[in-house]
Amino acid sequence: KKSINKAKRKKQQAAAGGKDVAMGIEARKAKGAKRKLLVAALTEQAKASSSGETPEQLKQRHKTEWKNMKEQVAAVKKEKKKLPRRGSKDAKVSCSVRIKTLIAEMQVRHEAERKAAGVEDPPADAVEAMSDDDL
Repeated sequence: KKSINKAKRKKQQAAAGGKDVAMGIEARKAKGAKRKLLVAALTEQAKASSSGETPEQLKQRHKTEWKNMKEQVAAVKKEKKKLPRRGSKDAKVSCSVRIKTLIAEMQVRHEAERKAAGVEDPPADAVEAMSDDDL
């Protein structure tokens, strides 16, 4: 039986990790209006710290970041596959959550950066091509 509730666990994870765990959780679970608010907040941050990239440079950077993220996802999936079939449900769930968080964070951050730079969203077929289904 678990002896710690979800709120305490999130606080511990946030304190333990140097990375913004809350953003990952928000990005992973955000849909609809919550996602729009999150993107708007990140857009403001991106505008404040704009690096003066051209739209082509931004797209190229996003492409390389997406490729690196897909490599990380593939590594996590490989790690998940090596886990024993029985008795490792927590580890497998943790791997799945990590994968979803990586993808969601990247999607939200890139969307915010595109809005901040005034670059249109990629076409739907490009988003489908970037999916991790082929990994």
